[in-house]
Amino acid sequence: MKIEELLQMETITEVFTQIESETDLTDRTVETWREQYEGKHGILLKLDKIVGKSGTTGTKLVKLAKLVANYQKKIVRIAVAFVFGKPVKLILADSENKANQTAFEVFMEVWKENNLDNFNKKIMREISIEGRAAELWFPYYDEIEKKTKVKVMMLTEGKGDEFYPHYDDHGVMDALLRKYKIQVMDATTRVREQQRAEIYTATKIIHCKKAFNNKWVEEVEINKSGIVNAIYYDGKRPEWFDVQSLIDRLEVLISKHADTNDYFSSPAVKIKGDIAHAPEKDEVGKVFKLSAEKDSEGKVTWSDIEYLTWEHSPDSLKLEFDNLTNLIYSLSSTPDITFDNVEGIGAISGVALRLMFLDALLKAYDHQELYGEKIEERNNIIKAMVKVYNVKGGVGIDSIEIKVEFSEVIPQNVQELIDMLAIATNGKASMSQESAIQQNPMTGRVEDEIVKIKKDEATTESVEGSLAGSFNI
Repeated sequence: MKIEELLQMETITEVFTQIESETDLTDRTVETWREQYEGKHGILLKLDKIVGKSGTTGTKLVKLAKLVANYQKKIVRIAVAFVFGKPVKLILADSENKANQTAFEVFMEVWKENNLDNFNKKIMREISIEGRAAELWFPYYDEIEKKTKVKVMMLTEGKGDEFYPHYDDHGVMDALLRKYKIQVMDATTRVREQQRAEIYTATKIIHCKKAFNNKWVEEVEINKSGIVNAIYYDGKRPEWFDVQSLIDRLEVLISKHADTNDYFSSPAVKIKGDIAHAPEKDEVGKVFKLSAEKDSEGKVTWSDIEYLTWEHSPDSLKLEFDNLTNLIYSLSSTPDITFDNVEGIGAISGVALRLMFLDALLKAYDHQELYGEKIEERNNIIKAMVKVYNVKGGVGIDSIEIKVEFSEVIPQNVQELIDMLAIATNGKASMSQESAIQQNPMTGRVEDEIVKIKKDEATTESVEGSLAGSFNI
């Protein structure tokens, strides 16, 4: 059903109910997922141990170890880094056209104004935690600069937003419903919480607010851009969802191991009989003087002392710990790049390096399916809104084509690649000066840099010509 047909329902409440019913949010525990990410784990709820008979004065509370291994945060951090650790590249097709170049510069100014390189990392991080998110674009009039700008905001459940996409019969999103609450002042100057809702479609934006008589009041705004100014991301589950049970077990294991160490790591003494003299704590070459007793038959019984030690640390404990750690990294496709693992690997080829991180790269490619598509949707929204609201005079911006290219965070062995190309071309040049300048991270606009280089070369030739004439060379 199209959104235009859905909006024909008698009440806006019916519209809300229908849109919400189309989004399956069952088995979603966002609050629990957020707590897992922030380190509020189930191990912290483990009860301490009571020693002695319950209810007697001789009982005491023994604090147990409750250690948190926050793999969730590490898994998310590395996943985000492999996708957006380096900003995506936006490449203009038909860049030789000056009109296209001008329109592309306007587009990139909007991109930079909204700091979208960092926004990409933020929204992926939230999706990796909550499983879904949305971004909303809107025109904003800057009172200081006296001009309209195009702005973006992120919608997440953790920030108090409810949001539901609506799709037509062809699976194309034709509307987004957003619900949220704000603080308003009523007629008696009392601050109260008010429910708000908005439906974004390609033709209009319906603003709704619930009056204090519990009825919805609607206001319709024409959507000048002609496109749904919202993007919905559905990541289904948190990034660590498949390994949560392994993390729980690992935390139990290391906490019990810590308790065991508390009992046995410091020497414990077992004494039979009495001690006549005990050594001081800092005494070197400690000597215990033991006492002796005679029984009725004259037999002498000497006191005795020995240390209680933990003879064998179970090998199965270490084996389970190693297995759990390896499974957590492996099943979440997260490389273990701790210092101990990368220390001493030395210089390795670019191919070998990529093989080491192949699992993480494959997962990043899977993520790029979602985020690549959404970034293209975002680019279309920006172009449409810039054109309609004449942001920075975006003439012809709707006709430019922008390609999205993801960058990799794995360092490349550039020298190795250049040597291979040199061998393949029998020592001939394999890169133009313009291409080399494009790859140089210290240069700005390529065209300007080429003009400066040519100017420097002309100046050098002129000086050399003058010197040659002076010395009759």
